[in-house]
Amino acid sequence: MYTALFVDDEPSVIETLRSSIHWQQFGVDTLLSASDGRQALTLFSGRTIHLLIADIRMPHMGGLELLQAVRTASPDTRCILLTAYGEFDYAREAIKLGVENYLLKPLRISEMEETIEKAVNSMYVSHTDRKQLFRDSILSRWASGTIGSEDLAERAAILNINIYRPGYCAVCIRKKQTAVSIALFCSACTERFSKKNDIHLFCDDADRCVFIIGADEIDLKNIAGTFRSIAAEKDLQASLVVSVGPVVPDSGLLYQSYRTACRNLELADVSASDVVIAQKNNYPSPETDVLSEEIVMLFHSENEAERSAGYEKLAEHLMESGNTCKATHLAVSGLLQVFMNSFPDRSDIHTQLQSRIQICLSLSERSAIVSVVRELFEYGYLLYQYYFDRFSSVIQQAIGYIHDCYVSGLSIEEFCAKRRMNTSYLGYLFKKETGMFFNTYLLQFRVSRACYLLKNTDIKICDIARQVGFSSVSYFISCFRQQTSLSPKKYRIMQPEEDEKTPDNT
Repeated sequence: MYTALFVDDEPSVIETLRSSIHWQQFGVDTLLSASDGRQALTLFSGRTIHLLIADIRMPHMGGLELLQAVRTASPDTRCILLTAYGEFDYAREAIKLGVENYLLKPLRISEMEETIEKAVNSMYVSHTDRKQLFRDSILSRWASGTIGSEDLAERAAILNINIYRPGYCAVCIRKKQTAVSIALFCSACTERFSKKNDIHLFCDDADRCVFIIGADEIDLKNIAGTFRSIAAEKDLQASLVVSVGPVVPDSGLLYQSYRTACRNLELADVSASDVVIAQKNNYPSPETDVLSEEIVMLFHSENEAERSAGYEKLAEHLMESGNTCKATHLAVSGLLQVFMNSFPDRSDIHTQLQSRIQICLSLSERSAIVSVVRELFEYGYLLYQYYFDRFSSVIQQAIGYIHDCYVSGLSIEEFCAKRRMNTSYLGYLFKKETGMFFNTYLLQFRVSRACYLLKNTDIKICDIARQVGFSSVSYFISCFRQQTSLSPKKYRIMQPEEDEKTPDNT
């Protein structure tokens, strides 16, 4: 469990931090406050403070001076600085001192929560290079599309990152074996690409190495070939998988390339001999999204006969195209998406499904293929239950609560109040066991349900937003874009054969 300390000479800022942030989901159970740096330092005596949020300008001792003292007394404390002044000198000094982020007043709660989430994640994965924390945080938010254009421009200038190139793409790398080190590989790639391109590297929350490449002209075939050759030089062909995202014409659209690269990486056949598994505009497939949602609904049905009939119906539907390879690929993609959403820390699911995939591809009779695809769903259910049962009882209850009550304005506080539980501890436990924060899981589930409704009903988008639990249509559209890289309107009209087209911005 974690302790946070707020330091600001404005009582209204302290109150905003106390009351507006969902501290429980981050595992923060103790909130302390001080009105200046000297008072704050006394609170460090005899206790561990995990997160410090301090104003830069305060009487007696300002935020930068406080941070210098904290770095000596408590080097592992994560620090966030606040300022009403957008002066680069402050920011540069703060970065040298290893802050997670510096935020301008008046505070934006969404940005504050994103920064806190990154700080807590860094506690989980134990980052040791303090100088990289700020840069990694900005690169991660840039790639995921969770930073505004003005904030990105300001921070990019401080970090000497050019965000005005004509083209950008994201490249994601995952190790096949955890014992393998790819540090030398990443170093060689950085050196090779930096000769003609802007190149930035960070590690995301799913432990993927991510390259952001910017250039006047980007040749995806050349990029893929370079990664292949360096992997061969380092004798790593069998040890890693590389996913090259599509080129986007603006730094603000980088999230589209990143999400596509991540998606292709997670759906990759890890037994394939080619280290590079994607280099095209393969945007999220509505078919896969809808199928994965139907699978989840069946997996959470307590009626075995209903599940069995549902598997049969899904298998029959997939075979309507008459294309065995397409039906099998879609079935596997749907299952993998279910596991990616529910158990993001599990990287071995594809391997466990591989033998059954090969059986499907070796068959020719429609009835036999339908039978094997149905068995594939049944096996997927057993795997799902196996991993689900490994969650503690309280996390199983929390996930069930989300599935049953997502339409209402549910919250982690409401769930805990009904069960007389400590909200901070549940937030910590949920993140530890599922790999996601409670609110992240809830948001993802709501968007997944929205995908299903968009493709299977004629319900208006504003009504779908309310049906899946969003009180604001604009917020729903923003969250939907972040999850799918598309607007709800574009997603609804997009057909399967359009998957490889670049999405517009409607």
